[in-house]
Amino acid sequence: MSGKSCLFDRTLLASLLQPLSLNQPECKRRVNLKIVEQRNESTGDKELKFEISRSDDFEFLYADVINNDRYQALAREHDLTVDFDTFPMIIINHLLPKAIVDATENIAARPHGRETPQETDTKPTEITIKLDSEKNYCTFEICSKTPLSKGRIFSIKLAAVRGDQFIAHLLQICSNQTTELTALKKKAEELEHMKPLYAKIKNDYEKVEGIQQNCQALSERNRDLEDELELAKEERETIRVIAEEKDCKIEELETCCENYLKIIEESKEEIEVVGIMLKEEQASVDKLHKNVTLQQKEIRRLGSEIASLTRKLENSEGLLKKRDIEQSLISVDMRKLRELESELRDKELVIKSLTEKSSLSRIELDDERIKLHELSESHDRLQKENEGLKQKLNLYRMERSGFSPSVGFTASNTTSRNGYRNVLGGGLLNTPDEKNSSTPGIYRSKNPTTPYALRCTNETTDVSNDSPFRNS
Repeated sequence: MSGKSCLFDRTLLASLLQPLSLNQPECKRRVNLKIVEQRNESTGDKELKFEISRSDDFEFLYADVINNDRYQALAREHDLTVDFDTFPMIIINHLLPKAIVDATENIAARPHGRETPQETDTKPTEITIKLDSEKNYCTFEICSKTPLSKGRIFSIKLAAVRGDQFIAHLLQICSNQTTELTALKKKAEELEHMKPLYAKIKNDYEKVEGIQQNCQALSERNRDLEDELELAKEERETIRVIAEEKDCKIEELETCCENYLKIIEESKEEIEVVGIMLKEEQASVDKLHKNVTLQQKEIRRLGSEIASLTRKLENSEGLLKKRDIEQSLISVDMRKLRELESELRDKELVIKSLTEKSSLSRIELDDERIKLHELSESHDRLQKENEGLKQKLNLYRMERSGFSPSVGFTASNTTSRNGYRNVLGGGLLNTPDEKNSSTPGIYRSKNPTTPYALRCTNETTDVSNDSPFRNS
């Protein structure tokens, strides 16, 4: 044979099925596959030589040669769709890369079912080698593997290599191992020469470790000192902030005092305005009361007129019955009856209009009573709050006269939510009934007890009880 060309020579991961373990789980082994393209010496035809071996078993050596005729038989048997020239490159580029492993890779540590970077763009394949009972032949199979099934793509029967070819294979292995042993000896000699240097480096490393430990101790001490310095700075800053807060509190107390004085002045003006409004509302209520009285008198007068007209109508009907015989008088009586009926309808319309006016006046009177009641409540509340503000102002003046801030200022039971001493009591503008009224806090009071408010309430109640339309 001449013109040999090695197309593929790599280590593959294959499932090895031995005769005594056909019913046992498959075992993974490293197998070296060599594909050589050569020419037949007699015919000069192109041939492909498949050879498999194992580095851990020197007797494991199988090979076979495929020419074009034999490939056509294999193609018909396995339904191959490529020609003989393309066949080796298809196997090498698309089917074998998935099974390639490094010579030093640990098979047991390889993740099961996980692809290596070179496998991601190839189809999932698996290589299986089946030995016969005499180990004279083996079947080399390339299978496609999916999560559901496994199908055979290509298989070839290889014969065991013996004789001169086997001896040449062993000599090649011995030559390779001799080369590796020579390289290992050179590395051992280099290691012997490097031992004194290693001892020196080790001593220097121990010294460096001691220096590093000292540096770490000094660094820790330095960090402790820095922490103490930071704590001292924080304490100093805290003292400064406390002093500033005390100054701010004093300024806020003075501002609050000025605001309370302004509020008292504004409350006095508002009390005067409310008094004037109360007087005006009382005058309007009195006026409405008089109007209601006059309307009631007018209604009573109209009622008496309606009664008299009703009696006249009844008398007219009696006369009509008595004077049915007199034809001349019938027409006159009928006209008078129509006039009386028309007058009666007019009177009823007038009564209805007056009744509606009376109802409207009653509604207006109720609204005025409510307004008067609210104004009396506001007046009472303003008086009470004015008294409370005066008492708090006197208390604050008394405390201010004896107030002296000290360095060790601590909060007592009279401290409010924001840290200030509750000198003037709770807030003036927000009272407990804020949620139930839209009126500001300084105008609200729950229990009006002024004599003026009670008198107005009693008078409006009497007027409503005396009204003849209270049940309408």
